[in-house]
Amino acid sequence: MKNFYWLIQGDALKVLPKLEDESIDMIITDPPYTKDGIRLYGHLAKEGARLLKNGRYLFAYCGAQFLPDALQLMTLH
Repeated sequence: MKNFYWLIQGDALKVLPKLEDESIDMIITDPPYTKDGIRLYGHLAKEGARLLKNGRYLFAYCGAQFLPDALQLMTLH
């Protein structure tokens, strides 16, 4: 049996809503380390909860100065 892998690169705000529920094995992302970029962590967590297969992972890089805010937004989902 062959395994098939797809790498999807793009703007998470545009790409993630188009994907099917529970269809993703892993999300790795590096949002901008800016005050405006903080809002993206909540979006990523919400979409990750919908998209990721059971037991899979979302890895999001974050600048240390924004980590508390990013975690607060992500833990809502």
